[in-house]
Amino acid sequence: MKVTCAKPDAAVRELDVAIGLLFTDGDPLAVRTLAGAAYGIFADLAENHTPGSSWRAKVIKGSGLSEKDALRILNAAQNYLKHADRDAESALSFDEEEN
Repeated sequence: MKVTCAKPDAAVRELDVAIGLLFTDGDPLAVRTLAGAAYGIFADLAENHTPGSSWRAKVIKGSGLSEKDALRILNAAQNYLKHADRDAESALSFDEEEN
């Protein structure tokens, strides 16, 4: 079956599944991965519509950090769960309540 989906719809679907998993005690890594993917899409869409308007842009601006450092911190868990090219032997540790 072919699936066609615009970016906003993809983000809504990812977030919907993440919320469903969260409230049914689903896997916390899957919750974080899906919610993080939706967050990225929503932030990009907000920035494309009105630069500087996304939650991500406001956090970066208010952090006092460089954009690069702020993004590294904001995206650390998401990137860990997506990539294994630099840290294949490392482990991620977080409290499930952080989801």
